[in-house]
Amino acid sequence: MPLQLTRRVGQRIFLTIDPAADLQEAVQRILKEGIEIGVAFIGDSRVYLDITAPQEVKVLREELVARDNAQRESLSQ
Repeated sequence: MPLQLTRRVGQRIFLTIDPAADLQEAVQRILKEGIEIGVAFIGDSRVYLDITAPQEVKVLREELVARDNAQRESLSQ
């Protein structure tokens, strides 16, 4: 079942490999299964995305990446 996200113009998503995952296994699954991103619907100045990826792939909204980076920065001080 795909993950569904909505994005507005100028907003981004980030795809990364989960740090807890085995890197070689993750890359092999990505190469075998791929990552699929589809547009499910466009409306109300938003695009609705369906994302299907191996479980080792983290899909993050831009605002969550910014929040996590700020938390890491405050912990390192």
